[in-house]
Amino acid sequence: MSNSRRSFFKKALFGVASVAFLKSSETLAALAKSCPQGAPTTDKVKKKLLDYTSKTAKRLNFVANSADAKGHKKFKAGQNCANCKFYKADKKEPVYGKCAMVANKYVPSCGWCKSYKPTKK
Repeated sequence: MSNSRRSFFKKALFGVASVAFLKSSETLAALAKSCPQGAPTTDKVKKKLLDYTSKTAKRLNFVANSADAKGHKKFKAGQNCANCKFYKADKKEPVYGKCAMVANKYVPSCGWCKSYKPTKK
């Protein structure tokens, strides 16, 4: 009896872990598809990557590729995270950087949100 109970808990734990892994894999797959620069390579970035389905991302109208923001009234051609004042590039991961608008989570340099502000030259 205890053997089957142990087996049940192992399977349940594996199931819960699988769901979390699949969700992060879907986010990374969507990113790789929408951002031509590719998915993050360092574990630090993968762990702190903005979840594009989060309330924060939706509130900011965040898109992983600025080309997808063309329909937004605030978007202008040439705007992306890389040239936004809230974006700070990561030296070890040049494609991603921290964004102050999303609590310093990592976003792709080719992304865009409605809080975009150009960097001062």
